[in-house]
Amino acid sequence: MHPRLLLALGLTLLSLASAAPQSAPPGPTPPTGPGPVLPPLPAPPADLHLPSTDPSPALRAASLAASRAGYLYGASLIGNTSLTLSGPLGLARTQAQIAEWTSEQRLLAAVAPAEAASALAALTAAGGLAAPGGAHALYTGQWATTNPDGVAPGVLDNATSDAGFAAQRLAGNAFVLRRLRPRDSVPFTIHDKHARRITGGDTVRALQRSGRLFVASHAYAATPRFRSHLIPGRDLAACTALFYQHHSTHQLLPLAIRTGVGANLTYTPLDAAADWTLAKTAYNANDLFHGQVYHLAASHAMAEIVATAALRSLAPSHPVLAVLDRVLHRAFAIRPVGARILFNPGGRWDGVFAVNSFAAAEHVTAVYATEAAGSFAQGMLHADFAARGLVDAPLGPRLRVSPFYDDAVRLQSIIRSWVSAWVRHWYASDRAVASDPELAAWCSEANGPAGVRDFPRAFRTRAALVDALTHVAYLTGVQHHALNQGAPFAVSGVLGLHPAALWAPMPVAKGVASVAPWLPRPQMAVAQVALLALFNRPPESIRNETLREMFSDPRLEGVVGAEGFRREMGRVDGEVEGRGFGRGEKGEKGEKGTWRGLPFVYRALAPSRIPFFLSV
Repeated sequence: MHPRLLLALGLTLLSLASAAPQSAPPGPTPPTGPGPVLPPLPAPPADLHLPSTDPSPALRAASLAASRAGYLYGASLIGNTSLTLSGPLGLARTQAQIAEWTSEQRLLAAVAPAEAASALAALTAAGGLAAPGGAHALYTGQWATTNPDGVAPGVLDNATSDAGFAAQRLAGNAFVLRRLRPRDSVPFTIHDKHARRITGGDTVRALQRSGRLFVASHAYAATPRFRSHLIPGRDLAACTALFYQHHSTHQLLPLAIRTGVGANLTYTPLDAAADWTLAKTAYNANDLFHGQVYHLAASHAMAEIVATAALRSLAPSHPVLAVLDRVLHRAFAIRPVGARILFNPGGRWDGVFAVNSFAAAEHVTAVYATEAAGSFAQGMLHADFAARGLVDAPLGPRLRVSPFYDDAVRLQSIIRSWVSAWVRHWYASDRAVASDPELAAWCSEANGPAGVRDFPRAFRTRAALVDALTHVAYLTGVQHHALNQGAPFAVSGVLGLHPAALWAPMPVAKGVASVAPWLPRPQMAVAQVALLALFNRPPESIRNETLREMFSDPRLEGVVGAEGFRREMGRVDGEVEGRGFGRGEKGEKGEKGTWRGLPFVYRALAPSRIPFFLSV
């Protein structure tokens, strides 16, 4: 590899592990330089008490007053979403968490340049991504430290699979797809004779009437303002895709993709293989962008603001704050670090994606304001998927397999069981919950100064409190890792057909010879993989901080044990880790078997491999 390229890659990767600012990020950022001397963070109290049982009411009142004075609100970062944590105690907490994050990421950054150089040499020798075996060369035997779990089985071998492409809408970024109801408008359609050939007999209208038509749209990417942020030499479509459930198998499959830009061509599986592969690649690029933006709004911004409101409303010894402190471990470091080194002009985002960091920040703002990501109630797992017709739909067959939801709902149920035991231990009745003045203050704070959309106005039952705490834990320990962490490296960002940018404009007519002109060259391919790999965590760091250990904290376990929680998570983990392609199962032509009828194996939410907190 050229020495200058190696140096550039090394600097790129090493800078991710530095919290030092480069240039002004979009929107405000915490002050740099020496700054004010911040107070030491008080140690969390070992003994927990409700307001009604605290033996020292005066000390409790004083500590709560200190929290309200020390934890303040700061301007949003990376778009206009939720307020950030500020104030003397807030900044002290944030800086301590940044130091922890930085120390850990240096472990990856120390080895990442060498791993990137090795992958680049292998990919170059193979002839690039479009060459036979090119994508395998980029991953196989590479990235052993930065991403030891590698690519999900089947994603490379079955890269062009239609079944795999459809299933990834329920696995990688599962927050766009929705089922169309009979009264909904269809964004575009295809001729009946073509639809019948694709589906085995159904027209688009017939699919919609039977509840078997789905849509996933990234039409926002066609707006002039969005496209004004395209980085020269790169492109991005604005794809809208239609999917359908097969009438007999109920498997989700792609029906058509409209590109939304240029000639706005509509592609279907009836097109030539290269044309259809290009359309799916263009959609994947849209989906990768949206997934990274969505996770900032849904996981980080929402969980942080709920916790910030709690820090200002609950005394440090409150049992509910103890749970939030645990699941928000290190959470306040991520947005400040991201604003400084990832979403700053010319930063890591700009080095890989099609549109610059300003477009990302603007889209985070839009997602938080208009989608379930910015609603506490609507962002709950079942509520979100039900609203989009993906579970409990009044019309249409149940989805045969929904990789993210199927795993997430099991993990959330285990979390809910522990949280329920915790709440029952502290509150003997619904009346006890309703009469807790600090819980009432938390609701007022969240609905008032914090501006949390659709947060409960009051907690009147134990079940409502359990729902709220379970949801925050789901955001930090489950949802986040399906969109970020190692998931993009394993599924949603895997090259060659999941590029962060298209490297040529979409064609004005069909008939391309190959998808190669739209794929990144070896240097940029390695840059994309390296960036996604650094969303991971060092293997030696994760051992005692996995989802299995979410409630393994002395302050919590001294009251409600976590052994049962660890045991149940272990059972799920054993099943997830044991997944593979079934012998004798019939996949699509040319595929090497299937898992639950899919041409790839979904392991993104294995509890022994993902952290319990917002890790990056």
